[in-house]
Amino acid sequence: MKLLQIGNTRGKNGKMLFLSFLVMAGVFLGFQAVGFSEESAEEQAETVEKIGVELKNLSLPPGLKTLTGVVEAEVDRPVKVQVLVDGEPAAGLPVSFRLVGVPPGAKGHYLSAYDETTDEEGVASTWVILGSKSGTYVVGAFFDGRVAVEPVQVPIKAKGGGWVMFLLFGLLGGLGIFLMGMELAGDGLKDAAGDRMRGLLSALTTNRFAGVTVGALVTAVLQSSSVTTVMLVGFVSATMMTVVQAVGVMMGAKIGTTITAQIIAFKVSKYSLMFVAAGFILQMAGPRKAVKQVGTIVLGFGMIFFGLAVMGDAMRPLRTVAEFTELLVQLGDQPLLGILLAIAFTAIVQSSSATIGIVVALCAGGLLTLEAALPLAFGAHIGTCATALLSSIGSPREGKQLAVAHLVYSLAGVIVAFPFLGFFIDGARWMSDAMGSVSVARQLANGHTIFTVASALIFMPFVKYLAWVATKIVPPAKTAPPFGPQFLSENSLAVPVLALEQAHREILRMTAIVREQFGRSMEVLANPDEEAVEAIIAEDDKVDILEKSIRPFLAKVAQSRLEPDESAKEHAFIYMVQDLEGIGDVLSKEIAPAAGKLALKGRAFSEEGLVELQQYGSKIMDKFDRVSRAVEAFDRALAEQTIQLGFKERVLERKLREAHLERLHHEKPETVETSALHLSVLNNLTAISNRLEAIARTLLVEL
Repeated sequence: MKLLQIGNTRGKNGKMLFLSFLVMAGVFLGFQAVGFSEESAEEQAETVEKIGVELKNLSLPPGLKTLTGVVEAEVDRPVKVQVLVDGEPAAGLPVSFRLVGVPPGAKGHYLSAYDETTDEEGVASTWVILGSKSGTYVVGAFFDGRVAVEPVQVPIKAKGGGWVMFLLFGLLGGLGIFLMGMELAGDGLKDAAGDRMRGLLSALTTNRFAGVTVGALVTAVLQSSSVTTVMLVGFVSATMMTVVQAVGVMMGAKIGTTITAQIIAFKVSKYSLMFVAAGFILQMAGPRKAVKQVGTIVLGFGMIFFGLAVMGDAMRPLRTVAEFTELLVQLGDQPLLGILLAIAFTAIVQSSSATIGIVVALCAGGLLTLEAALPLAFGAHIGTCATALLSSIGSPREGKQLAVAHLVYSLAGVIVAFPFLGFFIDGARWMSDAMGSVSVARQLANGHTIFTVASALIFMPFVKYLAWVATKIVPPAKTAPPFGPQFLSENSLAVPVLALEQAHREILRMTAIVREQFGRSMEVLANPDEEAVEAIIAEDDKVDILEKSIRPFLAKVAQSRLEPDESAKEHAFIYMVQDLEGIGDVLSKEIAPAAGKLALKGRAFSEEGLVELQQYGSKIMDKFDRVSRAVEAFDRALAEQTIQLGFKERVLERKLREAHLERLHHEKPETVETSALHLSVLNNLTAISNRLEAIARTLLVEL
């Protein structure tokens, strides 16, 4: 029994020993297996590292660091990677995609495929459907082999559904603020310049250098080459200057508009609201007119800078829009495309400054390179011609000729400069470096300035030839145009001081016509002739045409924001026109018909009566001349003298009336037959004298 127990005990112990041996053998074999596996992986890693495995990101277009999409929608580009083995695409290798980052609270986001195999080009891809929240989603791409390969991460900016609308509102709103600032700054500068604007234009001669200088200065004040060119069309149409003179000024206007680009290239957008506040305070609380004008200018520039900032912020999301960045890259590669786009846009918005402002904002936001931006400035240089061409519609041929000369000059400048675009780019960068700036916006402003100055210098010797080409395209009219205002041009309404100057010239022309009508009326009284009478009556039609043109023109001037002296001048001109038209009516409806009755009946004034009427008429002609000189020079002293001499004329008129009555009492036949006409003419001459005194009094009271 004991032996059996011992045997059983030994059997159990042996069994335990056997089991222990098996466990130890299994553990040993397991370690050996693990060791063998790890050794195989390490060997495989060493082998693959020697070969080289790489994941290449093909998701992002050139220049972009992120994709863009709209919440709860599929991104318009897939997340795409390429597996390269030893630099060559590898097919049939596994790649997995995962959303490794999403905005907090986002729901509904997923991938079209999570596990893919590379195609023949070594490419694997998946489409991303964004979730319900805007923000940044991150898709990771992993190589599924047993070798550690650095994964690829692709960020995707998810925008709200209405982001395009907000971008457009921001862009258009910023552009509106920018253009309002341009207009406000221009108004302030025009008010500050005042009559000096008229002095600049009066300095125009055939000297083309003076014309270019004046054009640059006037455009710097107006803040718009389009406005300057439109005004020039009006001046040429009004024969206030020749086409040759205007072409020189137009060249200067192109240079003057670059001042705007130079100003807006300064990085002062963060101070824009400070400018707005300072300008507002100066404008509202300024103690003097000059201070208020400075406030208007500062406020205008503040709005310009603020509008640029708004446009820049609105367009910032475009940096992540692949299609937009690809278009901008194409603009750099295809400058002709940029020129054409800028021509179209500038022609639509009717402002080269607006185009340049947007381009500067794009440059400041890092969206445009100088290679892409400068051709846009070239295009704006041509596109602004549309404004002058449109303004010339309905104007005389001289105005059309200038508009055509403007287009020819702009086209020729770009055509000549285009082959040397690289030189302009290098020159702009060199000039900016010399100024201590590396800003693309500053480089653009400098390149724009270099181009316009170079164009003016190249074509300045050919001003007459440009005008000649324009006359060949738009030949002079073969027949004389119908009578009408010669100096009025609605294109000048943008600058009230110049519009008033045009009205002044037209009033002087009207005065000369009425004075001539008066002289011919006095002649026909001495030698009654029906044809001469009809000519005097027809002459009054010209006076009526001018009156019906000048008064509405002045009414439009009054709608502008006028300074007190300008408003007073506008009122004075209306009163003068009314009195001149009244004198014309007296001549055509009273005095000339009286002479016609004498001719029809074959009668004549008595010799004494005719001498008396001619004596009185001579005094009134002298008064006409004094009033004309006073109106021309706004001479208050001469106007005062005219009023003082009026007393002597009234005394003379009374003596002449008494002399006529004395002859009538003696019943002289000629006096009796013409008494009614004689007294009527005497009364009408007195009415003309009173109208002339009213014009002189207007000068004293209103101006």
